[in-house]
Amino acid sequence: TRVRLDKTSPERHELYLEHGRMHARVIAPPRLFAVGTPSAHVTDLGCEYTLEIDETGAGSITVQTGRVELDTGKGVLVQVPAGARAKLLPGRRASLPVGDTAAPQLVAAVDEYDRGMAGAIERILELATPAHAITVAHLAKLAPSAKKRAVLERLMELFPAPRGMTVDEALADDA
Repeated sequence: TRVRLDKTSPERHELYLEHGRMHARVIAPPRLFAVGTPSAHVTDLGCEYTLEIDETGAGSITVQTGRVELDTGKGVLVQVPAGARAKLLPGRRASLPVGDTAAPQLVAAVDEYDRGMAGAIERILELATPAHAITVAHLAKLAPSAKKRAVLERLMELFPAPRGMTVDEALADDA
């Protein structure tokens, strides 16, 4: 494992994991501790997690408690809650978060989505259950515009929207 201290101050402590494996258990206010990697910037939101990065800069994160935020530097933040994991992919991007209890078929569909395979979004929507709403919610943020309506409709089937929000309102708000 190769890790370095990038920054430390009363407001923020940042490490950089070049490669290897690290386990963090943070008991501090959210956003005080962060870890940079070649694939994403991991910000602690009050949690415990295991982060692995291989020699190519790709890796994975598994969250045991709380949640983390993955910033790939492209304007999209991915949050991975306790009981879920995500891949950190080459090209500074993160996969959709997937729950630890996800069926292998759903995990395979997310892998297909990460590789840009045709029909992957439809397979994710078909296989997702209410326990996988976090995967579908992030897909709503990342899916191409032409697929967002179908993703949001499925998300609202799995997990009702707050305050009676409609798909049209969600599309207009792009939240």
